[in-house]
Amino acid sequence: MQNNAKRKLVGGILYVFLAFMLVTLLCVGLLTVLTGGLDRAKKQNGCVTDAPLTTAMPEPKVSNDTADTPESTAPQTSAKPEPDTPIDAVPYAYAMPLEGYVSKNFDIEQAVYSLTMDDYRVHTGIDIEGEVGSGVSAFAEGTVSYVSRDSFMGYTVCIEHSGGMKSYYMNLSSDMPDGIETGAAVSCGQLIGYVGDSAAVEAAQTPHLHFEVTVNGKKIDPLEYLDYDASLYPTDSTAEG
Repeated sequence: MQNNAKRKLVGGILYVFLAFMLVTLLCVGLLTVLTGGLDRAKKQNGCVTDAPLTTAMPEPKVSNDTADTPESTAPQTSAKPEPDTPIDAVPYAYAMPLEGYVSKNFDIEQAVYSLTMDDYRVHTGIDIEGEVGSGVSAFAEGTVSYVSRDSFMGYTVCIEHSGGMKSYYMNLSSDMPDGIETGAAVSCGQLIGYVGDSAAVEAAQTPHLHFEVTVNGKKIDPLEYLDYDASLYPTDSTAEG
């Protein structure tokens, strides 16, 4: 009986040992398979890294080396720079369209006597004396809006400038410089016409340029923009007052 009991005990111990060894081998084999899978995962797309795989989001890299990197990765923002002058500003440079004595000033409030029309009327521009054929220059840079003959003011050139400004050159000669036509770009001081005697409503005056300026359709005194010194010209003009 004792021998049988010993055999059963030894057999049980051997059975447990074999079972343990079998479980150990199975665990080792499973671990090998899993390790190979992880290695393959690390080498996907040719990227090889020794860093452990993790499902946590990586911390952003922080570097104290500022020699080759910008001070901040945040987008740089700044206020929109203002132009030197407003976008709708009128031209910054002006020139007398004709060197001469201003025989009749701008006045849209008080009517003055017109020798030609024998009545009183306001004057919406200035009259600059000059001999017939004298060159007339662009008051400022711009684009020729039109060239025409007005039934009252004669041959006229209109130039459109920036900022809603326009200038009108009237009582011109029928002769026009080459290139002065609708759509032509002109610079400040460029020749755009010649003094004539084509204005029917100012025919009694001495030869002159009738010059007007408007801003957004409003009549403006041209002398507000011009450097004019009346003392440089004789005051005994024979033009109508």
